[in-house]
Amino acid sequence: MSASRRRQGGFTLIEMMIVVLIIGVLSSLAFSYLDVDLTPADLAESSSNLAREAGRRAATGGPVRSDVATALGITSRSRVHVLPMSGTTRRIVVEQLKEDPSPALTASWVEVGSVTVPAAVRLAGWRPTADLTGGVGPSVTLADTAEVQINCLPSGRCDAATLYFQLPNNDSRLRARIVILPLGGAPAVFQTW
Repeated sequence: MSASRRRQGGFTLIEMMIVVLIIGVLSSLAFSYLDVDLTPADLAESSSNLAREAGRRAATGGPVRSDVATALGITSRSRVHVLPMSGTTRRIVVEQLKEDPSPALTASWVEVGSVTVPAAVRLAGWRPTADLTGGVGPSVTLADTAEVQINCLPSGRCDAATLYFQLPNNDSRLRARIVILPLGGAPAVFQTW
């Protein structure tokens, strides 16, 4: 038998150590990319995208059926809904109004997108106006059981509002706000308030 035929296939100890080292390096890189701490600016940007989606869905959904609007007093096609706290988190959702088939005069809000505000970032409060200049802060502080609804009409116009985000330790250097403009403009994100 030749020497090459007698040798069995397999990896040497050095080759195995190199493979384990490469896997360790790749897994530590993957973990560092997946374990991202959200900042107030990140959540303001995500909420801005939700508000933009609410305006888009309101415009593309068309007007609320007149008999349903009269019966329920609802003319909004979609809304941004800040839900009460659930444990240590709060959710901000986009909901779209879906009418039940005629002749029913009922409708329900259906969730179409959401963002979870983790315990690491706090939704400090909101203001029912567009705070473009900053320096004002929230006019309404959100208790754990509080909720906010920002309605969007079929024209794509949403109620004016400003949501304020910050870290739980009230560090003024890490604050952000989203301003929803009342004239159907794109929501603006600012890294201060």
